[in-house]
Amino acid sequence: MRGRPRDLVVVGSGPAGYAAAIYGARGGLDTLVVEGHAPGGALMEAGQVDSYPGFSRRVRGRGLAGAMRAQAQHFGAEFCGGDVDAFGLDNDVKSICVNDGLYRTSALILAMGATNRTLGVPGERDLRGFGVSTSAKRDGEQFAGRDVAVVGGGDAAVEEASFLATLAGRVTVIHRRPRLRVSAQVARLRDQPNVEVLHSTEVLAVRGRRRVTGLRLRSVPTGTDYDLACDAVFVSIWL
Repeated sequence: MRGRPRDLVVVGSGPAGYAAAIYGARGGLDTLVVEGHAPGGALMEAGQVDSYPGFSRRVRGRGLAGAMRAQAQHFGAEFCGGDVDAFGLDNDVKSICVNDGLYRTSALILAMGATNRTLGVPGERDLRGFGVSTSAKRDGEQFAGRDVAVVGGGDAAVEEASFLATLAGRVTVIHRRPRLRVSAQVARLRDQPNVEVLHSTEVLAVRGRRRVTGLRLRSVPTGTDYDLACDAVFVSIWL
């Protein structure tokens, strides 16, 4: 058992988790945030954020996450790292096991957010770190001037592609659906001369031995399989 029973435990440290912690702590609740092994969540890998309420000008994701955490801490929230190993939810007082320590709470908020999905295709796992990445902000610089691919069709994928367009020689966006969601960000992406969008296309395999050399793709409407040469693939599909 670790310490006193809490009024509120929040599991997750993305925007939703930090917002819950801010409101709980500000309201006088003894609040604990279980941050996991990546405090800030997916927001830490976001570049410029221009869609968060109250910020008409762009703010970096890492800075926004840090400000939210500091605000929760200012109101008295406490934090612990690590992931939850088990929940006990059958009684009025809930229990949470984190890193072999047990916490008790009267109220529990689960705010685990989104997680990056893998493609589950041959070559992806073996080449992770050798051209397969989930973050253009982290790994994009090493592929400056080279040909890269982004897999996904949501806002995160469009942002990744927009960032890479400023660095890479060519950016190919691969989306399994017939169209990308319409947004101002998509319009700006289409204006980039070095960006191509492949709609209704699936990834069958990642090619390469010691590093990524390309992708095996399938056109959904025609069923035709073909190869796309590239030096890196950024997977941006979120659950």
